[in-house]
Amino acid sequence: MKKVQFAKYISRNTLIRSIAALSILGMAWMTASAQLTLDNFPNGNSGKDYVKTITTTGTATHYEGLPSGSLLGAARETIFTVGTNPYSQTSTIDVGNGILIVDTGFQAASALTVGYGFSVHGKEVPLGLDLSSYTGLQLNFAGSSSLFNLDVLVEIWPSSGGYYTSGQILTPSYYPYSVSFPYTSFLDASGAALTPTEAGDINYIIIEFYAGYAQSYGITSLQAYN
Repeated sequence: MKKVQFAKYISRNTLIRSIAALSILGMAWMTASAQLTLDNFPNGNSGKDYVKTITTTGTATHYEGLPSGSLLGAARETIFTVGTNPYSQTSTIDVGNGILIVDTGFQAASALTVGYGFSVHGKEVPLGLDLSSYTGLQLNFAGSSSLFNLDVLVEIWPSSGGYYTSGQILTPSYYPYSVSFPYTSFLDASGAALTPTEAGDINYIIIEFYAGYAQSYGITSLQAYN
């Protein structure tokens, strides 16, 4: 009889823990749903990835059409540059299927600019983007691999004029991770921080990645967060 009661006790506590775990997951989902996904790197309008390979050195500029109704305008600008490349190794940018991947050759230095506020023909088209109800931007990575860090600089250009920058130095990680850029970290040339009012009318968002010596990384999304 006691064994039966003990079993019932264990079963009841297991149920309570399960309910609690589901509640926590539900809260986490609600928190995640409060974020606004701006770009999750879908396939282009052709239905295919955008893939560009550079051998030796060079720059590849591309304007990929974004889905209809995108908050980030008509197209995503990518400017992929391979600089120092002593062994003429191949480097690739691959965008689509929910990820942007950069994979550079042995000892090749690279830079990538991702911009929003452009037409598919590369003309500047101010976004008029209202992100005033959020507190910052977030980049989500599938991972990164290199002997050196990855430098990331994010620029916000409000309609009031000028621009604000926020930077991070990222260490390599096999596992997925997220990097936050709170609005309070965005400073203009005078050192003043971006205000919620300015975040309410954004013309352009520019993200720059600087890497040296065979960098490989994958970005799964750009979000605004509360």
